[in-house]
Amino acid sequence: MSDGGPMSRTIIYVSPHLDDAVLSCAGRIRAQASGGDTVIVATPTAAEPTRGNITSLAREVHARFGLGDKAIDERRKEDEKACRRLGATVRHGPCLEALYRLDPATGSPLYGDLMRLFGPVHPIHAAAVSELVAWLRALPEAAEVVVPLAVGDHVDHGWTRHACEACFPSARLLYYEDYPYAQRLGAVSRVVRPRWLWRRERFSLDAAARRVKCDAIADYTSQARTIFRDRADMERKVRWFLWRRGGEPYWRRVR
Repeated sequence: MSDGGPMSRTIIYVSPHLDDAVLSCAGRIRAQASGGDTVIVATPTAAEPTRGNITSLAREVHARFGLGDKAIDERRKEDEKACRRLGATVRHGPCLEALYRLDPATGSPLYGDLMRLFGPVHPIHAAAVSELVAWLRALPEAAEVVVPLAVGDHVDHGWTRHACEACFPSARLLYYEDYPYAQRLGAVSRVVRPRWLWRRERFSLDAAARRVKCDAIADYTSQARTIFRDRADMERKVRWFLWRRGGEPYWRRVR
């Protein structure tokens, strides 16, 4: 195992929300951290919304999560717990999730219902990408930056991917399949195209690593209850996904 000497590297995982990187990449994160690399899970959309940003849709989502209006504060704590379990550190950014973004001229939500969170990024939201790029550029220099493919079309995932591609050299980028959206038939193939521009990699997990991955996912109590029925359901779905993919799936552009 590395002692943190000259062979150690800094690896950054960029997470659109306070759970995405761990849901998708926990096995690789843990292995790299255990091997002596400095692993940072960076979540730009970790800003606490003001009371005015807590729309009716936000309250509906908070209720599903079992959280109150301090939902982001609780989710930051969940993220810290999960990443600490994996040996990673966290960086929480100053951006609001799409759920809380308002039109500055009218005060109305940019995304007024759940369906609008999946699809095109609102022009006002898209124009705010400079705030995300500025934050990303202030992160430590990294040998590799692991970013979402934006499978599932969530606007925050697409916004984050776009900013990462504008900020980091393509040779340093590794893309992860956004779980659980990547479970959907054809969801990944719609994003990884044309296929000949991409090369898939797999990171294998043994039984012990799968157990730790599930433990870390379970640390996101508010999120896990909306994705899985219970712990047994989570373990079954994670194991099935990893078996189908031959491990955690990652992608690189070949040109």
